[in-house]
Amino acid sequence: TPAVGDNSDALKRASGAYIFRPNGTSSTPFGEPVSALYYKGDLMDEIHYTYNDWVSKVVRMYKDSELVEYEWLVGPIPIEDGGKEIIAKYYTDIDSGELFETDSNGRGSIQRQRNHRD
Repeated sequence: TPAVGDNSDALKRASGAYIFRPNGTSSTPFGEPVSALYYKGDLMDEIHYTYNDWVSKVVRMYKDSELVEYEWLVGPIPIEDGGKEIIAKYYTDIDSGELFETDSNGRGSIQRQRNHRD
């Protein structure tokens, strides 16, 4: 659930469009996909997963590349139960040390270091 507040000071900031502020540290998985469709193409292969009415993802595997692309489609998010903060957790056995890369809003990758701030 999201943090609730009136934004009158830093300790009362509510979760919102540009503020990720969950109310706690536990998470609730939304389960396994209810459907999966595989598409084979000349440039890439895609798998389209549907989890529920408001969460789905597309996994793209490009030919002649080691890259895998994940595209999550979320919304509209049900709020009848007070709302939700949506996160993605990835587990892997890739030994990358403390370094990893993230997408920069479609403008390329940014290398990051775990638990490091400049």
